[in-house]
Amino acid sequence: MNVASRINRVLSIMSIVSQNQGITVDELAQKVGMKPRTLMKELDFISLVGKPPFKPDDYVDIYVENKKVYIEFDQKLNRPLRFTKPEAIAILLSLELLDPEVDIESVNPSKRKWRMP
Repeated sequence: MNVASRINRVLSIMSIVSQNQGITVDELAQKVGMKPRTLMKELDFISLVGKPPFKPDDYVDIYVENKKVYIEFDQKLNRPLRFTKPEAIAILLSLELLDPEVDIESVNPSKRKWRMP
């Protein structure tokens, strides 16, 4: 699986759970097209998502309780990120350089915003 597919899958899982708190593992697995066992591994991975400086409260808190999935975000993750121009350029260049399967058309609006060729 390429990087873009993995990121899309993780974001999809997080979005579904945040909009359906308490969704069952089986139902979530079905919605994202995964087996429950594979989904549980992905949930473990998502628990490592956070923002610097990575203190305990800076991570996404995704957990399973009684076969139901819940997610809680750090308060600072509830607002859109504001990138500086160098940060945005670094992200856009990374997308192009690290994963040749990135859909360039989806990146172009951001490139225009930051006036990149």
